[in-house]
Amino acid sequence: MNRIATQPLRFLCALFALLLLASPAAHAQTGLYGGFNAAKINYPSNKWAYGGMFGIYSEFVKVPPVRVGADLRFSILRLDTNTNLFSTMIGPRFAFHPVGLSLTPYAEGLIGEGRYSFGNNVGSATKFQYEVLAGVDRPMVPHLDWRVLEFSYSGLSTVQRQNLHLETLSTGLVLRF
Repeated sequence: MNRIATQPLRFLCALFALLLLASPAAHAQTGLYGGFNAAKINYPSNKWAYGGMFGIYSEFVKVPPVRVGADLRFSILRLDTNTNLFSTMIGPRFAFHPVGLSLTPYAEGLIGEGRYSFGNNVGSATKFQYEVLAGVDRPMVPHLDWRVLEFSYSGLSTVQRQNLHLETLSTGLVLRF
C-alpha cells in the first residue's frame, strides 16, 4: 500500500487520540468494546463470514438527550480458510440517552481502509471502505454494557473492480469509564 493512501487515516486516528486526551474526564464518556460479527458478503457470492471487532469511542459533546463523539474500530471477518477482510475505520458517533429508558441507541458513519485477501493466488489489496451503522447498548452493571445488537452496511472496492457490500450483525460488551 502506498504511503499517501494511509496518511489521511493516520491523521484521523491522531485527531481522535487528541480529542480523547483533551476531553475533560468529567464530561467525556469513553468506552472500550469488543464483540462478535456475522456478515453477509455479496462477493464472490452471498455467503456469511464470521469474526470479531473491537474499538474505542468517546462522546465529548453533550446536548441532552444526545451525545456526540467519535469511534475508532477494528474488525476482522473470515469467510473461509483463504478469504479474510481486515478493517480500520473512524468517524462520528451519535448516542441517544432518553430519560427513563435503560437503552442507549446510537448511530455512526465511518470511513477507513479495508484489506481483503481472497487467497488462491487471486490477490489482496487495501482499499477505501465506508460503513454506516446503528445499534443499541443496554447497561448490565455500572460501567459495563451489553451491546445487544448492531447492524451495519459497508462497501469496499476490490482489485477485480467488483464492489464488496457487507451487511453485518454484531453483539458484544462495552466497558465504560
